Amino acid sequence: MRRLRRIWILLAGCLVVAAALFFGTAAGAHAEYGPGAVYQVEISANAATGSYWIWAELDPGGTSGDYQETDCIHLGRGGPNGALHDSGSVSSWSVGGGTLTMTGVQILGGLETATISVPLPSTGTYGHSHGMTLTVTSAQLRGQPVTPLFSLWGV
Repeated sequence: MRRLRRIWILLAGCLVVAAALFFGTAAGAHAEYGPGAVYQVEISANAATGSYWIWAELDPGGTSGDYQETDCIHLGRGGPNGALHDSGSVSSWSVGGGTLTMTGVQILGGLETATISVPLPSTGTYGHSHGMTLTVTSAQLRGQPVTPLFSLWGV
């Protein structure tokens, strides 16, 4: 009887500790992307010459924001060819003329810097859009196109 009582006390103590750990850590999990994030943007674009996936959090004032970017480039003989990942801070961003533009985004494993332009949906500033233009703004890779490296427009 005494042994059974000790087991129940030990089990109850473990449950209390487990509950405290669970609720103590779960309360800290939230989707805060920085002080006053204005936009969260996700871009997925595919074409014969390459594919891009970009996630960005844009801060107030149009001067900063964080991004994650993965590209898979297929330019054939002479390259570049392959999949690479980049992350960092955008140099600036703006919304105007029906377009969201982000500058200073690294691509190709940091070998190039690009400006990303995405048309805003016809319904306003939120929603699904059907196009993206990526313009290389640094010319680090010799023999590769410097302006629109990638442009996708759909329906």
